[in-house]
Amino acid sequence: MLFNKDFYINSLFCTYREKPKNHKFINNLPRKSYVLVFVQKGNLKFISPTGTVFATDGDLVLIPQNMICSTEFLAEKNLAFNFFFTLTEYKKIDELLHFSINTEIHKILQNVITEYKKGYTCNTYILSELYKLLYILNKNNVQDEKYKKLSPAIDYITLNFKETVPVSVYAKMCAMSETSFRKLFKELMGQKPTEFRTNLRLKHVEELALEGTPITEAILEAGFGSPSFYYRIKRKNI
Repeated sequence: MLFNKDFYINSLFCTYREKPKNHKFINNLPRKSYVLVFVQKGNLKFISPTGTVFATDGDLVLIPQNMICSTEFLAEKNLAFNFFFTLTEYKKIDELLHFSINTEIHKILQNVITEYKKGYTCNTYILSELYKLLYILNKNNVQDEKYKKLSPAIDYITLNFKETVPVSVYAKMCAMSETSFRKLFKELMGQKPTEFRTNLRLKHVEELALEGTPITEAILEAGFGSPSFYYRIKRKNI
């Protein structure tokens, strides 16, 4: 479990940040609070003394209390919602924690963002939703332990989605057989490793096109071998 059974949120405030590519938050001092980051859009890189975590659309990252951690924004447009909170009862966590969210968690986060946009950085409703969110993460953490071994591959694909790498290489990164890796990856992500990589490429083409990049150039830049292959994949995803 992440937190003691009877944890209590002692303080809370929230921020909602939009940052461009290559923006960095450099933090050289230990944080006095937990920070739970919801990556609504973009790609973020979290760097701590215990390791590096990459997070993309729909991911949650928990930065433990008293941890030194810096953040880099890797996509052209990055949106992140942040909960800063302290607990009266907590277990010591020594590493960054990375979560993929389910429908229940996504609904809670969208409700909180809607409330925040009304002008509330913290109120009773946001506090109650954070309690729900932490209880769910606490409950799910035991199951999430088995997915931790996938982190090297997920992080690598997120950062290097333009590269066409055999799935066997991803499996080796996680010290797993290819068969076991494929099965566990699909169980966690709801898609095959190659589908996850392709969806990141499709998203990157959209981002480049919105910036005014010619479509053929955007397709090749995202890692697709040819426009015809891109359009074939695009049709399958419609």
